Amino acid sequence: MKVVPVISRNESDSGDRDLIPIPGCSPPTDSFELHADFTLGGKTHFFHIHFPANGFNMVIDYSIFNFPGNCFFAIHESSNCNDLGDRYYNAKTVSEDPWPSATIKKGSMITSLGEGSPITIPGGNGFTRDENQNHAAAIYKKVTTTNGRIKEKLLDCNYLYIIA
Repeated sequence: MKVVPVISRNESDSGDRDLIPIPGCSPPTDSFELHADFTLGGKTHFFHIHFPANGFNMVIDYSIFNFPGNCFFAIHESSNCNDLGDRYYNAKTVSEDPWPSATIKKGSMITSLGEGSPITIPGGNGFTRDENQNHAAAIYKKVTTTNGRIKEKLLDCNYLYIIA
């Protein structure tokens, strides 16, 4: 099993994120895939992003275990999880931020094995696989504050890479 560097953060840390090795998964079968893994609740979750046909549409397969739900996946401008910057999408080709629609289902499933449906984003974020590579990818949970407002809480972050 390959060891993959992962940037991980939990509620008790100071905000600094260190690279820590965790077991990786087998290489993707599609050479046009990006990969990211996240650690939440002591479990590792995997995300594979495919760019079928025109290279811009995105299909995100994921492997999750006991996932909390009410979460979404997003790619950011930065490659640094300490300073994510804005969400990464091409406003010239994509009419609005596509990431809140990248909703992750609650529970446990491996979409590439037919357990649940992958996330499909027609037109993706307006960037190709190569333009998305090495950008920070994050998982957010939508939470309701005491005054009833919806807030996005960062659960974990890592960078996107290609497994050769």
